[in-house]
Amino acid sequence: MHRIYTFLLLVFSLFAIQGFGQTQDTLSFNADIGLTNNGISNVPNFSLNKPAITSYLSFTRGRFSFDPQIHFSTEFKPWQNSYWLHYKLIDQANFKMRTGTGLNFSYDYGSVITGGVQKSLITGHSYFNADLSAEYTVNKYLTISPIYLYGKGREKSGAGYLHYIALVTNFQNIDLGSQLKMAISPQIYHVLLDGLNGDFFSTNLALQSKQYPFSISAMMNTPIGHANTLAADFVWSLCLHWTIEKQFLFKK
Repeated sequence: MHRIYTFLLLVFSLFAIQGFGQTQDTLSFNADIGLTNNGISNVPNFSLNKPAITSYLSFTRGRFSFDPQIHFSTEFKPWQNSYWLHYKLIDQANFKMRTGTGLNFSYDYGSVITGGVQKSLITGHSYFNADLSAEYTVNKYLTISPIYLYGKGREKSGAGYLHYIALVTNFQNIDLGSQLKMAISPQIYHVLLDGLNGDFFSTNLALQSKQYPFSISAMMNTPIGHANTLAADFVWSLCLHWTIEKQFLFKK
């Protein structure tokens, strides 16, 4: 637990440093809260495979952002929690690059028999993560993003290491009339997990309201090629999203 406190102290310290020497600055808060029929992870071993509540949060100040991801089942049992600190290396109008580090916690569910009584068992695993990603904006309708993520497990009972490489294209702001717009985000990616590897194709289609902070999305994920050693099948999910965007101006 002390590692979490140390990490959070680092986050708040860096956010405070960002404000030194400025007469005013802005803290941006963004959130995407989702309710899905099927908790899917791009890494098959980390999927929940049952209904879940997802939350992607972001607190941005200057070039730093703190990006928690907190997911749990609809029974309010933990699924995955990630706490990321990112820094924008390049922040231009049509090209951005950022890197970051974080802590991830995932949970497995099983059962044990104690005194002849079967009891549920939750096993937690923790990981150190680091990533590097870029985003090139072709126009307001298309962005292209390469992503690399590395993960290192801290317990012998969980995964040892993870390499994740992806290429994501995002077709956005597709006008569907006065009320709706659409976004489609296909990606191909490679996963190497403790010597097991696989290639996958995933796509997400979202219908977004222009007037209200709600959207609905459909996701599908399937292995491709014949060299996959990760156990994975075609999976899909539907998700209802609620998005929040806030900005807070601080004057000195």
